Amino acid sequence: TYRLLYGGIERANGMVEYPYGEGAIGYLVYLDNDRVSWHIMAADHPPFSNPDLLGGRPEENDRAFRTSNGYFGKYTIDGR
Repeated sequence: TYRLLYGGIERANGMVEYPYGEGAIGYLVYLDNDRVSWHIMAADHPPFSNPDLLGGRPEENDRAFRTSNGYFGKYTIDGR
């Protein structure tokens, strides 16, 4: 398991962008069964007004969707 330490994107012109905010939270996990999982999100999310999984207001759902990302799948290691 790896934890994100820095979420900045450094551009060639010297500008730094933080698509998930400067305090982004992220984890990359490799499992023994050839599976990988990666997740990143903004750290400053306010709580949803309704704790039900499908109960968020449209603006809350939009903010959560735009400030998080994830991936899961299979991986292989090439010995070369």
